[in-house]
Amino acid sequence: MFVACKPEFKTPELERNFTSAEISDLEKLVDFFKTNLCENNTSNFNKCFEEFAPKWIENGLDFSTDKITFAELENIYSEINQNTFDEIWDFCMTYQIRPTEREYLDVCSKKDGKYQKFLKNFGKSNKLVEKYYNQIIAAGDFNESGGIISQIWNERKEIDLDNPNYQVLISIHILTMNDQFLRNRMESDE
Repeated sequence: MFVACKPEFKTPELERNFTSAEISDLEKLVDFFKTNLCENNTSNFNKCFEEFAPKWIENGLDFSTDKITFAELENIYSEINQNTFDEIWDFCMTYQIRPTEREYLDVCSKKDGKYQKFLKNFGKSNKLVEKYYNQIIAAGDFNESGGIISQIWNERKEIDLDNPNYQVLISIHILTMNDQFLRNRMESDE
């Protein structure tokens, strides 16, 4: 009898910045990403990214928000520890000028949170991640770093997408973009 073992979801960068419980929560977020955004519900992140990235690059949120509802995002948030959420995300006021001027509460990057520290640590050995981290720090938001998926796609032959660091980065980025878009849409409908 053969038993397929799931590869261990650990890296020095994850272990240096998160507790084992928080790493388990990060893995849940990655699994949620794969389950909801991969065409064939694949557990292989490389295959998932090969399917997902071209559609994201071409259609962005128009592609991915058809696959995830805000209720599903809230559900995955409730499945992870609140402390883990708080180490990744914060809430900030966002101002929209067009089509109408308004202000609303949005999810943004947690300043000095463990996730930012993880990105900084991961970026020490990876120029692409270092640039991404610097963009998030400068903007205080994931929105200004939207080209990360295209950049990873363009460099995918040199990137090991089996590495949980990339899986966490990609998953959190895409889930955040979806949250911001869906939250904004809900706020504008009120």
